[in-house]
Amino acid sequence: MKSTDSDHLGDLDQATANRLARLGSLPVDTSRLAAKLRQQIPMTDVVQARKMWLRAMRIAAAILIVIGGIVAALLFTSGGPALASAEVLANVHEQMVSGRSHGIMKVSSIDAAAAALAAEWPQRPALPEMGEDHVMSCCVHEIGRKKMACVALMVNEIPVTMAIAESTDIKTPEGTTLVRDGVTYRVQSSGGVNMAMTQRNGRWICLMGRLSIDQLIQLSAKLRL
Repeated sequence: MKSTDSDHLGDLDQATANRLARLGSLPVDTSRLAAKLRQQIPMTDVVQARKMWLRAMRIAAAILIVIGGIVAALLFTSGGPALASAEVLANVHEQMVSGRSHGIMKVSSIDAAAAALAAEWPQRPALPEMGEDHVMSCCVHEIGRKKMACVALMVNEIPVTMAIAESTDIKTPEGTTLVRDGVTYRVQSSGGVNMAMTQRNGRWICLMGRLSIDQLIQLSAKLRL
């Protein structure tokens, strides 16, 4: 008995169904696909992590810069010498002359000034011996965190301020350099106030006022240290 076309198609369908059934029962390995997906998905996290790391490094660098500035400022104001600029010294002189500065003490002699300053600043440098110029007042001034002893006196009826400090505490500003009798002076002016500065025996000394530079140097030369 010959097979018909319908019988042939039925056998083909049955074979196809059997093959699909066998394929359905086979295990499918999806590990490679998962691995590829994992390689792609974490890239966003890696990029994000890098951005966070770079941001943290920038913040850390900024903090280090700020800390460095603070340390430098502290070293400048406490460890190193203070710069006695012409403007600062002229202001000190005007305060001494006017009596407006806090802590100014009225005195009538260099010995009285030495005693008054010692009570305020026991470690102050010793004041030099002076002539008979009339002493008016004294005070301890600060430049930065460094101290200097100041004495106001009258010279030829003109107020003059003598400032004295340890030579390691005060930095002499730039200015004209003069040498008189083997002694080097740094001179400058501000607001009509002339200044003559020198260092002797470990002490920084500045005489300032509305006298001429030559007169201030002559007065400085008379100081007995």
